[in-house]
Amino acid sequence: MTPWREPEIFRFPPCHTFDTKGDTVPTIDELADRVQVLLNDTGAAIWDHLAIQQWLVDGLREYSIHFPRTRYMSALTVPGEQKLDMPEDFIAALEVEYPRTDAPPHRYLQRLARSHPDFWQRDCYYDVEPSNANPDSSSTLYLSAVPNGESLGLTYTAFHQPMYADGLPTILKVTAASQHEHIIEQYAVWQAHVHRLATEVQNPDLTIRLMQQYKLAVQATEASYRTSLRDAMKARAASGWTGPWKADVHDRIY
Repeated sequence: MTPWREPEIFRFPPCHTFDTKGDTVPTIDELADRVQVLLNDTGAAIWDHLAIQQWLVDGLREYSIHFPRTRYMSALTVPGEQKLDMPEDFIAALEVEYPRTDAPPHRYLQRLARSHPDFWQRDCYYDVEPSNANPDSSSTLYLSAVPNGESLGLTYTAFHQPMYADGLPTILKVTAASQHEHIIEQYAVWQAHVHRLATEVQNPDLTIRLMQQYKLAVQATEASYRTSLRDAMKARAASGWTGPWKADVHDRIY
């Protein structure tokens, strides 16, 4: 009988993610074209194309809260330095391997608050200090061990790109899953109607019920976006590591 061996884990290059969409990854500009088709405004007569691109970026920010992407990076530690600055797109740490090795067994650190008295007594802990949305600082990773230049592996959840619309829309790639691109588009459609309602509120036409129609459009498009987002979250829960939990009918605690 062949003895069991721990399978080797494929590690992606530092600061790179595995992308199954290849060359079909859409850009912000391409998604904006789709949104204008949904709005029946392909000529950009009502909604500005640049505004739609910004709404798509805003949608990606909100999408990242519910569906962050998983990234892996490795870096060499600085001897004696127990603090490491995290990447700009960092949200939360999933696994910290230290020291990092290419072959199993891998040594993963345990999460423990650095204010705990045991943190600095053993070399098997890590802690993360979040940036707390401070634009002038990044999240910080703390190691209880004193590094000596070893390699560290970090698996973490990250924001989807692009985080900011600071490049040409034709080259800003969207990293959201293909099956979720419609959610980002629906967010932009919703915001387009919000913008139109806000414009009408500034100078309302009291002779017709146009404002009420715009308000109904805002409510309908938001409901469509929320429904798609909720359905995607349900699908993830049903096919994830553990399925949705249900309380037993005879359990009186719940």
